[in-house]
Amino acid sequence: MGVIYKLRPEIKDFIVEKKKINPIISCRGLTELIESEFKIKLSKSTINAIIKDAGLSMPIGRRLKKHKHHPKEQIVESKEPPLESPSKELVPVEKKPEQIAQPISIPKIEEPVEEIKPPQEAPETPIILPEEKPIEEKKEELPEVQIEKPEEPVIVEKQEELIPPPEPILAKEELAQPVAPEEVIEKEPEKEEISEPVVEKVVEPAILPVAREEVKKNESYEELVSTGAVLLKAADFIIGGSSIISDAIRSRIMSLDAALLAKTESAIYLPLFQGVAGGQEDDLEKLWSLVGRNVTLDAILTYLDDLQKVKPVNTDIIRIIDTSAQEVRCIKLDLSNGSILYLDGQFQTVWSTPHIPHSFNLTVNNVKGYINNYFFEEKPLILGMAPGYDSPTDEFFNFALSLDSRERKIRSLSLIADNLEEIEVIPVETARRRFFIFGLWPWQFTQSRKVSLSGEFKPYQSNVCKKELFIASLGIILSQVSGDKSLTLRGYAIKTNLNEKTRLVILSNLPIDTSPDLLIEPYLGRWPNFEEAFKDFSRKVELFTYTANSQKYFSSASADLFTVANIDIKTIFNQYLKLLDMFVKYHFLPPGSEDTDFSSMKEQFYSLKTTFKKEKGCVFIKFLTPEGYASQKLLSYACNRLNEREIIFFNGLRAWFSL
Repeated sequence: MGVIYKLRPEIKDFIVEKKKINPIISCRGLTELIESEFKIKLSKSTINAIIKDAGLSMPIGRRLKKHKHHPKEQIVESKEPPLESPSKELVPVEKKPEQIAQPISIPKIEEPVEEIKPPQEAPETPIILPEEKPIEEKKEELPEVQIEKPEEPVIVEKQEELIPPPEPILAKEELAQPVAPEEVIEKEPEKEEISEPVVEKVVEPAILPVAREEVKKNESYEELVSTGAVLLKAADFIIGGSSIISDAIRSRIMSLDAALLAKTESAIYLPLFQGVAGGQEDDLEKLWSLVGRNVTLDAILTYLDDLQKVKPVNTDIIRIIDTSAQEVRCIKLDLSNGSILYLDGQFQTVWSTPHIPHSFNLTVNNVKGYINNYFFEEKPLILGMAPGYDSPTDEFFNFALSLDSRERKIRSLSLIADNLEEIEVIPVETARRRFFIFGLWPWQFTQSRKVSLSGEFKPYQSNVCKKELFIASLGIILSQVSGDKSLTLRGYAIKTNLNEKTRLVILSNLPIDTSPDLLIEPYLGRWPNFEEAFKDFSRKVELFTYTANSQKYFSSASADLFTVANIDIKTIFNQYLKLLDMFVKYHFLPPGSEDTDFSSMKEQFYSLKTTFKKEKGCVFIKFLTPEGYASQKLLSYACNRLNEREIIFFNGLRAWFSL
């Protein structure tokens, strides 16, 4: 073990900061960064000791038996309530032009439903938040703030209304309750396919308010040129493959090479840079920009030849890829009062059932990173929105109260796979207050809330949205319809100009004196295009409601990539590249893109010219599209999804994607 007391304080701080930024980074990976930054070599045990002292070690869960192939959804019907009645077809909801999008209420599944009935119409009840109103003991009817359409410059080509997602699964007694539409649309919207995305222009964000010691204030770097293969690198970050593969290779060949990770990435992406084999230096430089290090073609080829001589490496890498590609469909929260509720893998919202759309899956490594941040550190958990329409769901109340109450504290977190089997159980032993931030749409919970504004709307400069907003602080009391519980929350109403209605309310259980930067910026850093993100959420829920049993999903599609025996190291890396391509199609592009072949993806996206500019703790990645580029909307959609995933590149820099 290294001599910890001889370490300079800045090295310890460097290790702790890197681990906080990227929780899944390994001790070996930190060894490379320290050697590159400080020109000294530390042992893994020394680094591990520092991480443990800082309380950043990932808790070890109970691993369960892993099945190589994931059965289809209907195989588990004997264990969980079916998504729909096996003897009846699901009747699509007839969409009426008078309807506007409503949030998904996620009730408990009591029995299969034969059909979904369209919601009944209700008269429009426009409401506006009061300018100044104290919270009173007696509940009163409050005016509501309505969402207006986004400003014209934010929409690409045309402005569309939200698609009203139906209730996916309702108990019979709940079907009889009418759901009031938010407002009446005067003009009938154009009919569109479910899979067609509504894409806003990507907001190129600025800097999250996170201090990074390794980047000096106002420091900027020369702009680098690369390619759209950065989409594959983003998928690799979420999966965690190249980093874990490099650690396994280092262990097998006992290498101290600081460039080993860059060589591994170069070997994976080499087939995309066709000019490299012909000696074109400009293509080689684009590869260097992508992997963050200059690795010659001879060094890459020699590295592949050396690996081929170490046969156990092949088995290690295939096992790593198979494990890393596994996705979490949801996180089951087991509460001390016996309640069970679910969070989807991307932390969109709270659910009453594990039958969650596959579109919200996320890999095990990435989910563990979020869990470490939210449940074992001090960072607030950030949800896209609260579930429910007229009133908050019981699951939402149970979740919110479990963060504050010792009586119904969270006992364990279970990672649930696509086939609804447990992957791992993580105990939560510490009972302490935890914080969360979520978005509330102005038309939500109108019958179950009391609102008081504590001031007028004032200008606020958002670093993430890179534009001026207008915010007003407020307090809200949410009441439980089926019980006697209530939640007192604080937050901010958000406008983009003073003459419009409130677009979103960002709420939290953080202390009252929390500054706007610590509440608004983290939420916008997670959901920078919040209105477009809600439209995408609604569309995916609607699509899953109608086509769940016939849907393809990433975990099942990628299961057979490595079934061929005795494949060499080059073939393994090529298969991993195909897996990354598959991940891009399933998670960064709209539903329906999954069957696009690799050559078409390369032509449409991976061969595009991109620029990287590192500045103030972030790396800004811009796609340079040619005139008449046919896939502009798809690429814009991909940038929005990437910016929601908090991609970390190049020594801990947050990546922001734009056109």
